[in-house]
Amino acid sequence: MLNKKSMCGRVNICKEKLGFVVFFSLKVTTTFSVLNEKNLLCPNSLFCFLIDIAATEEWFVTIALHDGLNIFSTEGTLLDIFREPILQWQLGEIMDPSEVKDIIPHLTALTLTQSPCASDVGIIGLICENNFPVCIDFVLVDIILTNHHFVILSSWGLFISEDLRYPKGQILQVYICILLELLVFVSVNKGIGTTHSKKRYFPIFTFPDASFEPVGMFFHPRSHFLYVYGNQVWLSVDGGNTFDLLVRLPGELIVKIHDCVYTQEIIFVTKAGILYITKAGEVFIWCSEALFLFLFSPSGSLVIEKVFQHDYPPGYASSVFATIVEKIPVNTLKESPCLNNSKLKSNFKVSDIEKTVVIPGYSSFLIFEIINNNSALAYATMPERIPLQTMPKDFWFIYDFGIKAGRKWKISQDPCNYWFQHKNNQSLNVIKYVDLGKTKNFTFRTIPIRQAISEFQMPLLDVIVGNPTLLEVKTKQYWDDIDSYTMEIYVKSKFLQKGSTSIAIVIWKASIECPVTTVILTLKSSCSYGKRMIFASHEKMMHPNSTMGHESEYDTKMKKLPVNYRPPSNLGIAIPLTDNIYNADPSKGRPRDYFPKSRLTGKYKQCANKTSRAECNCTENQKLSDNVAFSDCKEEVPRQKFPVVKYPIILGIVSEDGWIPLEPPYLITMTEVNNRETWKLKDNESLGVEKMKKYLKEENKLTVYNPKGLNLSIMGSELFHFRVTTVPGVTFCPLVVEFQIYVDEVPIAFPGRSLIATTTAIFLGGFIFVTFLIKMYNIHAWDSFKTMLMKKVKISVSSSSLSGQSF
Repeated sequence: MLNKKSMCGRVNICKEKLGFVVFFSLKVTTTFSVLNEKNLLCPNSLFCFLIDIAATEEWFVTIALHDGLNIFSTEGTLLDIFREPILQWQLGEIMDPSEVKDIIPHLTALTLTQSPCASDVGIIGLICENNFPVCIDFVLVDIILTNHHFVILSSWGLFISEDLRYPKGQILQVYICILLELLVFVSVNKGIGTTHSKKRYFPIFTFPDASFEPVGMFFHPRSHFLYVYGNQVWLSVDGGNTFDLLVRLPGELIVKIHDCVYTQEIIFVTKAGILYITKAGEVFIWCSEALFLFLFSPSGSLVIEKVFQHDYPPGYASSVFATIVEKIPVNTLKESPCLNNSKLKSNFKVSDIEKTVVIPGYSSFLIFEIINNNSALAYATMPERIPLQTMPKDFWFIYDFGIKAGRKWKISQDPCNYWFQHKNNQSLNVIKYVDLGKTKNFTFRTIPIRQAISEFQMPLLDVIVGNPTLLEVKTKQYWDDIDSYTMEIYVKSKFLQKGSTSIAIVIWKASIECPVTTVILTLKSSCSYGKRMIFASHEKMMHPNSTMGHESEYDTKMKKLPVNYRPPSNLGIAIPLTDNIYNADPSKGRPRDYFPKSRLTGKYKQCANKTSRAECNCTENQKLSDNVAFSDCKEEVPRQKFPVVKYPIILGIVSEDGWIPLEPPYLITMTEVNNRETWKLKDNESLGVEKMKKYLKEENKLTVYNPKGLNLSIMGSELFHFRVTTVPGVTFCPLVVEFQIYVDEVPIAFPGRSLIATTTAIFLGGFIFVTFLIKMYNIHAWDSFKTMLMKKVKISVSSSSLSGQSF
């Protein structure tokens, strides 16, 4: 796997809506030892913009290498060990290999759970014997790792960890005597354990039925539905805080679950190989051989809508609530002569066994024995409502639901009676981002089919919110003239809290035959990937899909930067002090390196440790980008003639909803990344904004501006590189945009300083030169001057004496 003929290898790094390519090259060699030492370093800023602990979509990596005309590729994933929640916890003390060796003989099974967003992270639970000496009467059943919690099902109950995004300390002290944590990431394996403690760190849910034999847990993909199964099936729609019983299976044991994210079907497999089928969110489970349409022969049908399982009254394991679709005929006098009050004709027959006596308003009775022609024994379905008087003729009647004389009924699958419409999206699994203060609307509609008459207007959709404290959810529902039921859902992010939740929209009366019974909305209270802030010039609004941060014109309005250019500092043009280098080329020298301070600054980024600009592998997008991270690649910048006065700063936001101008309540800060100070920003003043600006300046020492009506004045020359950032609190997105302006054609200032400097230099130079000549030729100028001075003094004294004598 070598790169030949100067062909570069590449690494494709991508996820749901983002992706980029990194190119690299390897030298041709006859051995693989060099390749084994080759490290490909990608800047973390390329694919990680945030540093908070949170579960994020997984990055997929494809590496392609060339061998002649052949391309060899392999695939993998990237693991962010600094953000994956479970990796931030101190799980406990690392166990000695000898301790692990002592546990192995007591192992009975293994259970594994994988991180939902990081396939490289998993937790393995070691299930030991019940009499394991470390923890008596504790048996691990199953474990599940979610984005925010770690869930353990055990013989002691269900344990749910704290929010994994906020590490506090050890989390596994309650049950770790049985559970060993094996965190598998990259190529590192660790076995971790802690000691037993009576202190509980988790909210506990205890299943009320002591006969429940749990086998495992199952989280429905992309939703908050948690199933716990064994000889019973329990469902939690609130993340494990509470559970509702779905079905009891006496004498059977569910051992495995299969699901399909496309049809929302969930299949429970018993130890005997029987399949029980349901769909996500529905209330009940139906066997694949007996579903929920009750058909009676020769006529009559019922739709079973609810199934009740109970222990009272004795002998009745379950009952159902059904809606009559077609009336079921009652027995005639010929079929059941006992209906006649006449003593000569009111005889019970053996065929009456297992028939049901129905008395409106009272308990029904199931006949199980014929004593004689006039008497029969029956079980009451509601013992507390047995009539105390004799019921006259025509006040009671008989149904034949028995099987002794041949079964006249069957339970079959109910056909789909509703069409389901999702007006916003056709997918069953929708992912939407809800930014702070924003609202998302969803509309769902159910249309009844095979319905001859209008039914009572009962809501047909259930809305189940996984985390009701994260988002505000409101609904509006109505019917139209054809009994179509419409529900509008409004979801608003009004709390300064990031997170993710699912909302399930369930057609609770839908048949399993319906193609859609549940729609899962995955809503993330966070910033969407596509939302960003943009900068536009004052002449023409930038197109939202442009890769640059400003208007791009490649004529007189663009300035080609010198190679290895660095902007001036506040000390002068010839003394650059910034670390940012523009249009970098490591093979060429650096201009303006005259002073020590300038030589100590200026560092390559993408061109670090490279020998030429070609090795920097600058892409076209990087060459056009105004981001300071790609300053090495920047070649051209917009040019403005001096003076730059009241240059309009137009900012906007681009998202999936389109382009909107940046206006209050957004506030911004603006800085010059190279610490230049010869510029001034002016904004529009308004009462509300001024109060907020004053508050932020006092509290956080921030100088903030109203983004509406901004204008910029620049008093300096050459390159100015600005960064604009929104003040937090209005959006979850870290909205940042950078733009650059090159101020050109700066007039030469009056040369007063130059004249003074030149004159001073000439004077000092002449003085030094004269001094040099005097010393060189040993000229005693001072002695000559002194002699001349003394002569003048003597002459003056003599003249004074003569004047005195003559006087």
